[in-house]
Parts: sequence; C-alpha cells; structure tokens
Amino acid sequence: MFRNLLQPPDRGVIEALHFLRRIYESIHTESQRNTERGHWISEAFVVRLWAVLEAHRIVGARTIVKSLDGADEVRVCRMLRNQIAHSKAEITGAKARHLDRTVRRVFKLGDQKSLFEGKFVLSKDTVLRPMHEACLRYSHALLDKHAA
Repeated sequence: MFRNLLQPPDRGVIEALHFLRRIYESIHTESQRNTERGHWISEAFVVRLWAVLEAHRIVGARTIVKSLDGADEVRVCRMLRNQIAHSKAEITGAKARHLDRTVRRVFKLGDQKSLFEGKFVLSKDTVLRPMHEACLRYSHALLDKHAA
C-alpha cells in the first residue's frame, strides 16, 4: 500500500473507465430499467467504478483533491460505494440519510423518488452517467497534474 503512494496515478484508468461503462450499458439494458435487478446492477456499477479508480491509483491511499473537476462526484461515489459494499444499500439511519441528501444535492435530483422504497436514487440518466463522466474528468485532471 505504501509503495502505491510513491507511484503516480496509472494512465490506463481512462481506458478502464470507458470499458466499464460499455459493460454496464450492455448489461443494464432497457429491459432492466425500473426493475430490482436493474437497481442491483446499478449498485454493482458504483462499487466497480470505485474499484477501477482505486486500482489505477486515482483514489484510495490518495485523498480526493477537492480543487479538481469532478471531485464532488468522486467523493459521492466513495460514500455510496462504502454504504453499498459495507452496509445495507438502504437509507436507514442518520448516516445514510445524510448520504441521500448529498447525492440529491450533488446530482441536482430535487424530489426525484427512488423506484424502490428506502433505496438510493441510482438513475442511469441522472446519477450514474454523470458520476461516470465526473470520474473521467477527475482522472484526466489528476493525470494532468501529475504530468506537470
């Protein structure tokens, strides 16, 4: 882990992020929209998105650089990943309610309802695609910063 701190972020992250999006789009088809299975696929996408960022040393041992484009969305990705992977993927308790408010604020969801009672809004169009795009912007910005 400490060795990774000394290594720069891996430029392969951009290709990996594009590949992850293609996989997600091929699995989460129109027939999966608005279904419990589709919601589960969306939760898995968040976990995998964070894993790609971590594997390529964009995040993880590194702190999120707040001044870089996409940092807010990357932070929300981390928070959602932790909630989904290490706890119930449900809005129960004060911490999860705070996360729900944060997701709504960052992605400008307003009063958009989740299709499933007590679950986070993980809409493909209003949360996941914008989150993915923000992770790409953040990765590009971090790579540029390290190249300078």
